[in-house]
Amino acid sequence: MAKQVVVMGLGEFGYCLARELYRKGCEVVAVDLDEDKVQDIADDVTQSFIGDIRDENVLKEIGAGDFDLAVIGTSSSLETSILATVILKELGCPRIIAKAKTKLQGRTLKKVGADQVIYADENLALRLAQSIAETKMLDLIHFSEEYSIAEMKVPESFVGKSVGELNLRQRYNVNIIAIQHVNEKLNPLVKVNTTFASGDVMLLIGDNDNLEAINSLG
Repeated sequence: MAKQVVVMGLGEFGYCLARELYRKGCEVVAVDLDEDKVQDIADDVTQSFIGDIRDENVLKEIGAGDFDLAVIGTSSSLETSILATVILKELGCPRIIAKAKTKLQGRTLKKVGADQVIYADENLALRLAQSIAETKMLDLIHFSEEYSIAEMKVPESFVGKSVGELNLRQRYNVNIIAIQHVNEKLNPLVKVNTTFASGDVMLLIGDNDNLEAINSLG
């Protein structure tokens, strides 16, 4: 099933990100208040809408809480980003990425509910699109600003190797909580000789940067 992403704000970054995500097979809804920008991207995304992302009714209308991921691609107005983040959180959007200009803006957006903050340009939009489209992360539960529990598919580089060989605790400072082999139940009894196979899913706990590092492995 294709990943569903809503991109809010169609400046250079948002426009580039939305088009690249769509090109990579994601279902992409693009939203902006500027009618020309919305019309310009209409053929390069799944759907495009004219709307104010500060308006709760607009975000309800497009079903923003039902997407796998929302990207607030504008950083021109901190108030706009804050309001959009709060509304998305209240609507139940599971993951929110927000663009910021400064570290202070970034800390503010995280405090109101953004899961990830980026300081972006067009080149980063392309890299982020690849990360979103190809991510192995199935679910992410944040229990502090720095630490999370992540459910992700096993990277191909792990296949055929054991828990002990990979030694993720030593290399990445994360712990494996449980492993689910293909067509089996989730097993919380992780042994050092447990070997990973293609399609396995693992449940990890650790700081967000290290989880993202594992998620980016091939």
